[in-house]
Amino acid sequence: MKSRQERIGDFTAPEVAEHLVAMALAHAKRVQARLEGRPLLVLERPLEGEWFTQWGDPLSDLPRGHRLLQAFNVKAAKAGLTKDEIDAWCNAASLYVLPWRAAADDTRTAVAQRLGLLPVAAEAVVLALRSAVARRADANAETTLSGAAGLSRTNIAGIATEVA
Repeated sequence: MKSRQERIGDFTAPEVAEHLVAMALAHAKRVQARLEGRPLLVLERPLEGEWFTQWGDPLSDLPRGHRLLQAFNVKAAKAGLTKDEIDAWCNAASLYVLPWRAAADDTRTAVAQRLGLLPVAAEAVVLALRSAVARRADANAETTLSGAAGLSRTNIAGIATEVA
């Protein structure tokens, strides 16, 4: 997930392409560690005004010559990926735009329903969960894949219950 402040504006194709290249290069380590899952880049803001709202659509579904594919192909080739690796990555990886406010609203509604809280009380739970995710993301920036921190369902339930 990549976020940015609203005042900075939308992501550019080259910026998103950089993130996708970093993901592609790290993907080999995930495969070696037998960590499964489809690669997904979630952006908090759109890509130059374009909202990617179809969950799971591979990058290869974008129109030929799309600015993101062009930027990715150039940056991936410079990073040493072969054409076959680039094509395989575009078939596997997807992009989704999820603004923080939309994610927070959906989470607040779910928390309020699950815990029987008023929406205003559920907001505190949402902020606590966001903080827990941010702490783990910060910690993961300086660790190995095997030492990565995450949140389990039990962790999430514990945070929600404690804050509620």
